Amino acid sequence: MPDDPQHDTEDTDIAEPRATSAGPGGPFPQLPPGPHYLTRLSVRVGERFVLLKLDEIRWLEAAGKYVRVHTAKEVYTLRDSLGRLGALLDPERFLRISRDTIVNLDRVRAIETWFHGDYQLRLDGGETLRSTKSFREDLKRLLQRRPRHG
Repeated sequence: MPDDPQHDTEDTDIAEPRATSAGPGGPFPQLPPGPHYLTRLSVRVGERFVLLKLDEIRWLEAAGKYVRVHTAKEVYTLRDSLGRLGALLDPERFLRISRDTIVNLDRVRAIETWFHGDYQLRLDGGETLRSTKSFREDLKRLLQRRPRHG
């Protein structure tokens, strides 16, 4: 595990949108077809679990085989991939802005153009995140308020 002075966790435990008993497909709940996104994120901290409301999450950051979940008060570390976790988040609320960052759009207060097609996002807590050129099309759609395709 990486050295994390705030929180090291052993596993990623994700609170599914609607919990039901485990079905024949394994330990995950059986959900009706259609898009279902997380409503809470369960983070294991030592011998206990912390349930984070998605509103509490400011941004997520890849850190090797881990994801750091930034909130206003704490940074939690999960053993998971940013891609897998990002797929479980509502794209209307969370946007991948670089290979290693997903931001909660409700926390973004300003978007500034930067060098070489990059953008800087300023969050409501004063933090600055950089969006890279590879992810600028989704950010441009957000700025132009165009619907997503696909």
